[in-house]
Amino acid sequence: MSEPAELVEQELALVEQIDEIANEQYILKRIRKMNNAAVRAWRLNIMRRVQRVQEEITGVFNEDEYKYINAQIDALNDEIETFGAVEFTKAIKLGGASREIRQKMVSLKNKLQEKINIEPLSELETKFITRIRDTQKILKEESRIKRKVEEENREIEENNKNIEAKFALFRAEARTYVENINKVLGWVADDDHFADFNEENEEIEEFSPEQVAEYWANWLASQENTNLALGELPDELQDDLSNRILDEPELAHDRASLYRYFENYCESELSKFEKPVTPTEDFEELRKVPEVQPRKIRINDIVIPHLSPSTILSGNKIPEEVVEELQSYRSGKYELTMQNAERINELAEHYNLLKIEITPQKEKASTRVINQKIRELISVQNSFGSEHNSRTGQAKIKVFVEATRNFLRHTRNQQVVFE
Repeated sequence: MSEPAELVEQELALVEQIDEIANEQYILKRIRKMNNAAVRAWRLNIMRRVQRVQEEITGVFNEDEYKYINAQIDALNDEIETFGAVEFTKAIKLGGASREIRQKMVSLKNKLQEKINIEPLSELETKFITRIRDTQKILKEESRIKRKVEEENREIEENNKNIEAKFALFRAEARTYVENINKVLGWVADDDHFADFNEENEEIEEFSPEQVAEYWANWLASQENTNLALGELPDELQDDLSNRILDEPELAHDRASLYRYFENYCESELSKFEKPVTPTEDFEELRKVPEVQPRKIRINDIVIPHLSPSTILSGNKIPEEVVEELQSYRSGKYELTMQNAERINELAEHYNLLKIEITPQKEKASTRVINQKIRELISVQNSFGSEHNSRTGQAKIKVFVEATRNFLRHTRNQQVVFE
């Protein structure tokens, strides 16, 4: 005989199993209840719907018109989709590319306006045209800015060319000036260059009269043989200075006087030439030309809907054999209607009838397993014996056994018990 502890463990395990199975059965029964309600409602209402459909004349297009217009709509939607993949940088090209689509939209509206509500199509047309125009405005503005910058750059280029011409003239004049001044004053330097033109910096570099005067005054004053030293000077300067020294012998070694003589001579010679002036204008950098950004037209929400099957011109359009088929699903077991739910919904879609919503069930509700577990639980409870329980325990077990047996008696297809 099992010990009480073991019996308690068995009892608890069985209670947990019964609870799990009961929940599963509750769900199955609830689904069945909903399905039964769906079948009941469908059976009550389907023939009234059939009668109303038979009596009413619906739709405005015959079958051929319906198919032809939907084919046109498909073709137009394809054009719109293709159009949406194209990038545009010019407003005029965008306008031209969209013109045919707009014309086809108008043509479709004209064809439909006397028969169905064309407001949804008009809204799509307005949305399409608005996006075209908005994008054109953006492209035009970007093109305008681009043209403005390009025009400014052309002006800058023209100004820069003028400045470059001035610099070119300055360089030519500077080279001529340097060449001529060196012919006159080139004797002042070891390389016969009184002046040089720095091509890189575009500057005329030359000695100052003060530098020349200081150098030659110091040099000549320090020479013992003045006549021999004078031979280093140009003939014109040599003759003039020799005559002065003959008149004023002390001049040969008077640095201050020689400084003033050479300074005056250089300044006098320099004054005979006009020194070119470096242009003061600066070259201006070109502005970066902004690009017109390629743009696509958003068309993902511009899809013209097909004509509804309800627009097909018809009256008593449900064939007799279909009515008879529907009648066959209205009688007999509910399973028959449930099993043909897919066919019922197919007919409903085609003939504008009532659909039926059935939740699939992989298995049927059954109390066989739960009954078995309840019996096992009662067997375990009976195994306790009164000697192993207190009075309180016996009372509780008695209540539990009675409730369990009551549960067992009420588990046959009664959802309320499971709830």
